Amino acid sequence: MTYRSASDALPEGERTAENIAVRLLQAYASLFSGSGSKLDAEIVLVDLGVLSRYYDTAMMNAPAEDVKAFDARRDVFRRIIESMTLAGSEPTGLHLAVLRATPTEETEL
Repeated sequence: MTYRSASDALPEGERTAENIAVRLLQAYASLFSGSGSKLDAEIVLVDLGVLSRYYDTAMMNAPAEDVKAFDARRDVFRRIIESMTLAGSEPTGLHLAVLRATPTEETEL
């Protein structure tokens, strides 16, 4: 299965930072209000994968508190992935979408 990010969901000429941010907010609002589409779910999953840095490796020589925070973020996303797998929706291809997603969070740990 191919997952799409907020950027992927927009036509090429409309992939500005502002449009991506708006589409991302729309996806979260729709999904959590109960009216979200499959595309909204994909966009939110990809964003959570990026935000949690699930597919990144721990920072070398980082302070212990930073490593704990990094691991906690990844653990939350791992729980989502495990729940999806248990429900029969193997998230194959999610890591590829996360890797090519346009970053929406500038804050680093």
